[in-house]
Amino acid sequence: MKVGYVKDAMASLMFLAAFIVLYTNPRRVPVQYILTLLLLGLTVDTLFTLNPRWHCEEWSESRVAKYVLFVQLVVFSAVLLRNI
Repeated sequence: MKVGYVKDAMASLMFLAAFIVLYTNPRRVPVQYILTLLLLGLTVDTLFTLNPRWHCEEWSESRVAKYVLFVQLVVFSAVLLRNI
């Protein structure tokens, strides 16, 4: 499995989860959390753009890209769970 595919799949699921939280609690989610999630997604996409070989690496070969995706998942989960 390619790391780029995993990144795109994670991004799709994260956007879906964020949309559900925003749709069910639109007044409860502060703007800084929305901006944090957008900045997080932009940062990860920028890192993958600056390192195009990450897109084509197999999951078992890539170390740095896996760490980037893991940190993204942890930060996203922390921000999202704080607002549920």
